[in-house]
Amino acid sequence: MSENQLIVNADDLGMSVGINNGIRRSYDNGILTSTSLMMVGEAVDDAITCLNQRPGLGRGIHVALTDGEPITDSDAVETLVTDDGTFYSDGFTFYTNWFRGRIDPTHVRKEVNAQIALAMSRLDSVDHLNSHMHIHMIPKIYDIFDKYAKEYDIPYVRYSHERLPLTTRAITSGYLFRTIANPGIIKKFVLSILGAFTRRRSSIATDSFAGVVHVGNMTESVLTSLLESSAFPSTELCVHPGEYEENRQTSRKDLNAARENDLKGLTSERVISLAETNFDLITIREFAERNE
Repeated sequence: MSENQLIVNADDLGMSVGINNGIRRSYDNGILTSTSLMMVGEAVDDAITCLNQRPGLGRGIHVALTDGEPITDSDAVETLVTDDGTFYSDGFTFYTNWFRGRIDPTHVRKEVNAQIALAMSRLDSVDHLNSHMHIHMIPKIYDIFDKYAKEYDIPYVRYSHERLPLTTRAITSGYLFRTIANPGIIKKFVLSILGAFTRRRSSIATDSFAGVVHVGNMTESVLTSLLESSAFPSTELCVHPGEYEENRQTSRKDLNAARENDLKGLTSERVISLAETNFDLITIREFAERNE
């Protein structure tokens, strides 16, 4: 057993059947160890079936305050929704509205609690909490997540702070340069700045988090370089596998087609061999039990 622990977690379970199928295949035939259920998705019942059929797949809650409709009556969370009662479709609008003081924290608390409560009523166990588009990295919203994690006895709240691996392998393989040159590096720095003001109080936390910079592009090449360059004893790797859905309307022009990249990367024989040789592939529940 390797001393290096790796959690491979797929976000967005329940968003669509194609995404659910990608997560099924990434667990059955790849290195996926964990997933996060999105209660406002259009395929939640199918997602529950997926989890019931795979008791070894770790499961948590992926709270969404963008994309979809709130669990709470829209009139009760009016600062979170558009005129048609749906969430704003992109993270940038949410972040902008929050920092301009247009979002009522009480509405955030109501909706976060509603989604967690509903998920807890349908899942036999929950070992982590995170959010769609990393909204919870806003310090005051992280405090809300931390509060409910304690109330619902959820041991792990994701801390989306991606650290660059400054290793010789990262440099010689070109992975460090590819990471710095990727447009996603801007989002990484934004989340890092927010993280500097966020009081991480989850009882456990991995040494590293990865998946912000190369979101939607976890190809075999990227995953191989990332795993070979890892310099941390424990890492949560965030991925977004899925099957391409031709008729699926998505507000995020990048991820529908790009999810196939993650699916192929996670089920690549080369990636599987590298991950199983160099890492202890675990769920967040297992990580929590080892680090109590």
